[in-house]
Amino acid sequence: MKRTRLDGRDLAGRPELADWRVLGDTLCARFAAASFTGAADFVAAVARLADDADHHPDLDLRFPGLVEIVLTTHDRNGLTEFDADLAVRISALAASSGIRAEPSGPQAPSAVVTAGDPAVVAAFWAAVLGYRARPADDDGAVLVVDPRRFHPPLRIVPAVNATTGQAATGRLHVAVALAADVVAARIEAAIAAGGRTCCTVGPHGPWELADPEDNRAVLSVTVGAG
Repeated sequence: MKRTRLDGRDLAGRPELADWRVLGDTLCARFAAASFTGAADFVAAVARLADDADHHPDLDLRFPGLVEIVLTTHDRNGLTEFDADLAVRISALAASSGIRAEPSGPQAPSAVVTAGDPAVVAAFWAAVLGYRARPADDDGAVLVVDPRRFHPPLRIVPAVNATTGQAATGRLHVAVALAADVVAARIEAAIAAGGRTCCTVGPHGPWELADPEDNRAVLSVTVGAG
């Protein structure tokens, strides 16, 4: 099996990945066991699968019996068939153990900063947070990540005013990738809490919302792997 990097769309529509969602450069799933001990046993079984595959996910165990699993191929900074293969094995293990998948559960919040020079600003935030800045992508954006993967990333994006041509610097907002079946309820709840919709790029988002003091959030739909 090759460690060729995949786009999230390469995994879309695979029925064997119905439990999983593509969140950025990861595959993520949430499972619910009947008890905390049952969830811990499931984590141990997943760990054995990972050792056998020599491909290791991040595992998060929470009371009362929730397990969130994040897969990515670290030496490719993204997804490969190694992730898809292990995801299928984990789903089969969960099903055989009577553990329920919650595909609407995973979400990926991150902070986004606009900057005239993303590389320079990324170096500052990497220093402040103890993170590492990845090379800029094709759009000039720089992702600043926790090298131990405990905390959410920070994305530094170039922003230029379309009218003046000047950089719109120093703006920070929160971006959240969500499962498609929960986005509408989140938007409704945000508006009920005093927010407003600023703009929608298309019928399937992303949606930009503002709180009562005009701080911004951008909601987007995760790519369903299954």
